[in-house]
Amino acid sequence: VVTISMNNTVPRRAEDVINTLIEAYNEDAIEDKRRVSVATGKFIKARLDVIGRELGDVDRNIEDIKKDNRMVDITSEAARSVSESSRYKTEGLSLENQINVAEYIRTYLNDPKNVGELIPAMAAAGTNTAIAKQIEDYNSAILRREKLLENSSERSPVIQDLDNLLAAVRRSIISSLDSNISTLEIQLNNIRREESLARTRIASATRQSTELLDNTRQQRIKEELYLYLLNKREENELTKAIADNNARIIDPAYGSSTPVA
Repeated sequence: VVTISMNNTVPRRAEDVINTLIEAYNEDAIEDKRRVSVATGKFIKARLDVIGRELGDVDRNIEDIKKDNRMVDITSEAARSVSESSRYKTEGLSLENQINVAEYIRTYLNDPKNVGELIPAMAAAGTNTAIAKQIEDYNSAILRREKLLENSSERSPVIQDLDNLLAAVRRSIISSLDSNISTLEIQLNNIRREESLARTRIASATRQSTELLDNTRQQRIKEELYLYLLNKREENELTKAIADNNARIIDPAYGSSTPVA
């Protein structure tokens, strides 16, 4: 609990100054939160555009395979072919989505034009807890730096120290992403080997059905990622709409009719 007071010859003026101070503080906090949401929205929109185009390409490939091979009941054929490998396929899809999200974030961080920019909040949802905490700390440092620059210069020792910290945290996040991606890729390779062994036991698999399965698998990956991004976009819009104050007012400012001095 923080008590704020002010001496003034006009009590009403002191009340207005203190109340406006708190109002400006809360508005500034909400604006910071909304800036993170805006950056997240741009990131999600860019990814939705790319995934949407890729999904359209996969859909057309599947349609071409069905036409070229005159496959009438494509659903039942695919279902029979994946019956023994469905469990491995599901696990592989989950790992691939995690790798995709991590790679998107790493590409964003390695882009020079994004240096000094807020990292989209969605990044935290697509990574492990440790990386999510690093991203949160990085965004907090970026906002703190901008506040300091309002009353300082780029040559200020405090700003330079903060810049060094930000660079170190950014390198640490990229390193953590590299390690996380490597671990996920090892797991994915193991899953793919198991899936390959299961698929060799499917005697009725043909070249056409295998080609179809590969495209169907890509289609499912893109659809799952697309739906994931749509869900995150809605969550981000909700977060932006309900951004709340950092401070809660217990009692608004009130002055005394009795002189204090």
